[in-house]
Amino acid sequence: MTGLVEPRSRRGYYVSTFSAEQVVDLYEFQKILEVHAVQLATKNATPSHLQEFDRILEDLKKLTSDLTDHADAVKLDMEIHGLIARASGNASLHQVMQNVLDTVMWLVSVEISDKGALAAAHRQHQAILHMIKKKDSEGAAALIRTHVESAQESLVKVLQARDKIRNAVLMAAPSKRRASG
Repeated sequence: MTGLVEPRSRRGYYVSTFSAEQVVDLYEFQKILEVHAVQLATKNATPSHLQEFDRILEDLKKLTSDLTDHADAVKLDMEIHGLIARASGNASLHQVMQNVLDTVMWLVSVEISDKGALAAAHRQHQAILHMIKKKDSEGAAALIRTHVESAQESLVKVLQARDKIRNAVLMAAPSKRRASG
């Protein structure tokens, strides 16, 4: 996991701030990896992988749309994506995917999920698992592509809103100082 902390001269270390463009780049890379991983998983997933998918989906089903369950939902979401990479049977792909997921996990922690996001992600995961079980490589690839694009779009919107708020605050701050001085 690189790039999450940045040194600042004579000020110590700070958590990095990712731009919307950097997030798009990361998710585009993730999409490439995940599409290939899910295609391989449709061919190489073992019965134990499928049982683990079912267990994770059952755990996800128990969660509510309450924000207190958000951390558990993100953790389980990352488990599904890691399991897809593991089920691909390609150890190198799994290792690279884990590195990407570690960064994505950190980024997702800044996103506040709306009430429908948890249910939508759960439906998408169920559909992806269904395609893996059917050994439908193209169907699984299309679903994972849509799933990653949806997550990317959601996070980019959050980051763009964050940047807009930050810019508005920075623009307003100097005028307040002048007015009070």
